[in-house]
Amino acid sequence: MQLLDHIFPEVEFTTEEMLFIEGVLSDPIMKKYLSHLASQEMKDLAALSSTSLSDPSALLISHASVAGRLEVLSNLSSVRANPTKEF
Repeated sequence: MQLLDHIFPEVEFTTEEMLFIEGVLSDPIMKKYLSHLASQEMKDLAALSSTSLSDPSALLISHASVAGRLEVLSNLSSVRANPTKEF
């Protein structure tokens, strides 16, 4: 077993747990909350400019960080409840 497997062990979910997670993430209030978080990240992304950070590598790191958070929020927002899906 690799060191990373000890640090980050694989987590398995039952079918019931997966259905619960899908239900939570597809809830309209959760969708609204994720949309709110994404809008804040988009504002941060828009605020990044070469004038805000004098170091180009710091700008790239900041851009990648914000873009990564937006990607995670996008993926979470795309979850739809599908009771017939098998896990």
